Amino acid sequence: MRLGISLALILGTIALLVLMPGQGSIAGLERNTIAGITISIGCALLIGGSVLRGYRGRLPQAVQAIAVWLLIILALVAGYSYRFELQAIANRVLGSLVPGLAIGEAGGETVITRNGAGTFAISGRVNGKPARFIFDTGASTVVIRQEDAGSFGIATAGLSFDVPVSTANGRTTAAPVMLASLSVGPITLHDVRALVARTGTLGTNLLGHSFLSRLGSYTVEGDRLILRAR
Repeated sequence: MRLGISLALILGTIALLVLMPGQGSIAGLERNTIAGITISIGCALLIGGSVLRGYRGRLPQAVQAIAVWLLIILALVAGYSYRFELQAIANRVLGSLVPGLAIGEAGGETVITRNGAGTFAISGRVNGKPARFIFDTGASTVVIRQEDAGSFGIATAGLSFDVPVSTANGRTTAAPVMLASLSVGPITLHDVRALVARTGTLGTNLLGHSFLSRLGSYTVEGDRLILRAR
């Protein structure tokens, strides 16, 4: 009986919402509100009826079972209501567990957590291929190691190493290239200027200003690097 009432209530409300024209309210209530209330009442009738049938003659156990179901429903509703806050907490935990992982957050921000060495070692993609970078505001361009260039689809045989650069090992020359795409988390830029450093001159690829200057902004807040797309 309660199953029939629940289904009739839900189906009748769906029919009303479908048949009523426009996107306005019904009896002063928004359509989403009506649907939510109807489904809640229908589920309550369905669960309550099932529990009472299963615990017939055992009222205390029936009340206890209904209370458990109510707690479960409340927990689900609370989880849905605070889903964005819970996602932000989960992102913080994930970022701490995996430093360098670029995590997209609400508001269009991409966050990277500093690693144990005190640097921002960033997981990204060059021309769709996985790449690792060090965040380096002192580098005027993105710098790619010659050892990694081939895996990114860069033809190293025809490179012209004619751009003077300074490295920790002294002065050397690098080859200018254009990266079809460079991605950090959900942020992707196309046609990014870069240099290919000669073999043995760099330990890690550098994420420099030819990428950073094209962002909306980037800031360092404690152990978090925050990138914002334009």
